[in-house]
Amino acid sequence: LFSSRFHADKWPAIWKVWQCVEQCMMQSNTVHMLWIGLDLGKESEQLRALIKKSKFRGQHHTLPFQSRTQLSMYYQSADIILFPQASISCQEAMGTGAYVYTIADPALNHLKTMYKRLLLVDVEDWGRYLNTLIESDELLDYDARLACAHDVHNHLSYPYLVQEAFKQLALNLSNTRHFE
Repeated sequence: LFSSRFHADKWPAIWKVWQCVEQCMMQSNTVHMLWIGLDLGKESEQLRALIKKSKFRGQHHTLPFQSRTQLSMYYQSADIILFPQASISCQEAMGTGAYVYTIADPALNHLKTMYKRLLLVDVEDWGRYLNTLIESDELLDYDARLACAHDVHNHLSYPYLVQEAFKQLALNLSNTRHFE
């Protein structure tokens, strides 16, 4: 699943995801891709044209931009969710237990420690990881998915985040020298 507003500044990322997905479809005929966020703009038309020309066009599916509630439903049904640009939405996707692929961005590094189904690498490298995952049985392990979703909920809950912030503040204060 890929969800975005299809604007000109996002086209390079969309193009990279397209190439990666097409590469995966060459390896496995079970791969389907849901593109969410298409509108009547130029970039959406470009993607529609790519899909129309693709020999895998029956495996690509498109939807217009969705509300948060609807998007959440699609996140719940996806096995893999792709974020080619750093986005806070990847935390919402993590809450589903799905595999989440996003770019290697230092702003997201803290998420890797709390979610083992998060991959932080450049989009150009996704194909290799996606093919390995698709060929494995990991996508069929729903108990592991539910366990990941449960674990990340514990780490992203408001009480946990407040508690961690206070721990960090206490640590910083204890390491600060006080001058008289």
